Amino acid sequence: MADRITALTIVHEVLPTLLEWVAHLDLVGVDRIVAFTHPVRDRSDALLDRLAQIGAPVIRRDAPGPPIETLAHAAASRDLAAARSSA
Repeated sequence: MADRITALTIVHEVLPTLLEWVAHLDLVGVDRIVAFTHPVRDRSDALLDRLAQIGAPVIRRDAPGPPIETLAHAAASRDLAAARSSA
C-alpha cells in the first residue's frame, strides 16, 4: 500500500488562486487537503465546501482561535508599543 500524503493548511482570502492551488497539490501527489478557514469575505470557504461536495479530496474545517486579522492587529500593536518604548 502506498503512503498517503495529506496537506494541512490555513486558507484565508485566496479565492482567485484556490482552484489552481488544489490542482497543483493533486498534481504533486497530495491525496487529501485539510483546509482550516476563518470567516472570509471572498467565499473561498464556500468553494472549498463545494469542491468537497463534488468529490475533490478537500476537507474544510473552521480554524480554532481568533481570526487572522485579530492576530495581525495584535502583533502590529505589540511591535508598535515595543518601538515606542525603545525610542
